[in-house]
Amino acid sequence: MLREANLAKAPKEDGNLEVWNTTGYVYWSTKCVENSSSTNRTVKLMDSGNLVLRDEQLAKSLWESFQNPTDTFLPGMKMDKHLELISWTGDGDPGKGNFTFKQDQEG
Repeated sequence: MLREANLAKAPKEDGNLEVWNTTGYVYWSTKCVENSSSTNRTVKLMDSGNLVLRDEQLAKSLWESFQNPTDTFLPGMKMDKHLELISWTGDGDPGKGNFTFKQDQEG
C-alpha cells in the first residue's frame, strides 16, 4: 500500500487514467496510444476485478487491466506469452521489484 495520500483522475484531459501523489508525482498511467478528441471516456471496475477505460463515443475499450497486468494475477485473466507480473520494490514503492512471474518461453 502506498503511504502517501494518492489521487486519481479518471479520465484526465488527454483521455488517460492516472494515479499521482499530493505533490503531483505520477505513480502510474494507462498511457493509451490512442488519443482521441472524444470527451466521453469512462472508467469502470468490473465484477471480475478488471479495470476498463472505455471510449463510449467509439463504443470500444481503450485499456484494460487484465491486458496490462502489474503485480497481481486474478481469476479470469489469460495466461499467455505476453503476461508478465513484476513485484513492487517495497510496500510503499510501486517501482519494479526483483521478482517476475511469466510463462516459460523455452517450453
